[in-house]
Amino acid sequence: MADVKFLVYFTCFCLYQDLVFCDDYGESGNKITLTPSIRGTPEEILWTHNGNKVLEYDGKQMETYGSFKDRVDLDFETGQLTIRKLNNQDSGTYQSDIVISKKVHTSSNTLTVWDALPEPLVTCEVNETSNVKKLFCSVESQTQPSYEWSGSDVKQPGPTLVVNEQEENLNSVYTCTVKNKVGSRTTDFNLQDCATGRANPAVLVPVLIVILLLIILFAVLTFYFYRRKRQQCKCHEKIFNISQSKHIFS
Repeated sequence: MADVKFLVYFTCFCLYQDLVFCDDYGESGNKITLTPSIRGTPEEILWTHNGNKVLEYDGKQMETYGSFKDRVDLDFETGQLTIRKLNNQDSGTYQSDIVISKKVHTSSNTLTVWDALPEPLVTCEVNETSNVKKLFCSVESQTQPSYEWSGSDVKQPGPTLVVNEQEENLNSVYTCTVKNKVGSRTTDFNLQDCATGRANPAVLVPVLIVILLLIILFAVLTFYFYRRKRQQCKCHEKIFNISQSKHIFS
């Protein structure tokens, strides 16, 4: 069973007065809110992405541009920009120029959009001599996520969990959690699946598909060569009959 959680991660620092830089991370398909550092009520607001206009507010009307149309919202009191349905093309540098009391306040947000983490894969290895069981958790990701195992009296970081014979309970369920700056995914693993040698479904399904394809391929080839052999036999039979007929009439 898998569980998905969405996180918001950002860091900001001030280079000098009225100029703030922030690093933000978002997950593809979700939304993120970019927050400028201001005090006071905005009179005019301009947001740009890599130098191109995203949104402009002149104090009365708001206009959005390009691929951000119908995907962005603006908080007129805080100047916050919310982007929905994030995709990888949304990564880049966002700059806000906000006028307060006729003075421009500038903030820069560097946004990195990552693909959502896939469900972690758990495999099991049993040492037949010591009966020690090792659970391995892995995930394919463009980031370097952190791993954590949890379960009955267990909370351990890292992708590998060792279960000794004296600690094991076949009914125990251990949970692997992978997490990065934008989200987390979990997978539950029943220790009984390891003890009985049953493969993890995530591994078993591709193997079954390959076996099925090989069976289909074998059946097709068998049928093809059978038809070809049969046609060759019929051809030889016709030639033999024709030869016999010529021999009789001669």
